[in-house]
Amino acid sequence: MKATVATLALLLYVWAGILQLKAEDEVQLEEAAQMQQDPPLTEGFEKTHDDHTKVAFSAALGMDGFYGPFTTDVTMTFKKVFTNNGNAYNPVTGIFTAPVKGVYHFTATIFGKYSDHWMGMRFFRNEDIMFTISDLPNGNHVIVSRDISLSLEKGDVVFIKLTANHQVYDDYNNFNTFGGFLLFSL
Repeated sequence: MKATVATLALLLYVWAGILQLKAEDEVQLEEAAQMQQDPPLTEGFEKTHDDHTKVAFSAALGMDGFYGPFTTDVTMTFKKVFTNNGNAYNPVTGIFTAPVKGVYHFTATIFGKYSDHWMGMRFFRNEDIMFTISDLPNGNHVIVSRDISLSLEKGDVVFIKLTANHQVYDDYNNFNTFGGFLLFSL
């Protein structure tokens, strides 16, 4: 009698487990069916982010040797353009002009080589300094990078100035770079 009760209890336990698994399978099948009916997450993205809002650029100084020092701050012109989607970066002036109101992300990198001169630059939004980076190579190689996300109005400008009495070094390795892209329009 004890064995029969124990066997029945075991059978009920196994049966309950099977019913639980069957219920979970049905829920998963319903979720999968719903996912097939829902539009993809990217649907409509193209409608709100058309070609004219695709903005990205990346450029290097594109020279060989030391740049600077100068007695005043000088706008750096990154002439070797890797990409310039949206044509918002001008390699002649070194200035990026926001084509649309939005949040943009920028990166700046400078390089110093075997020098007793400080290397340094200032990153501007319009006429406001957003950040400054500098270091003294002091006979070594030094590379410094910074990045920043900024809310820009259409027509705002972003550029980099070599700090007065500072210098950088560049060559075919493209050590000094400036780049950015539109994260999203506002």
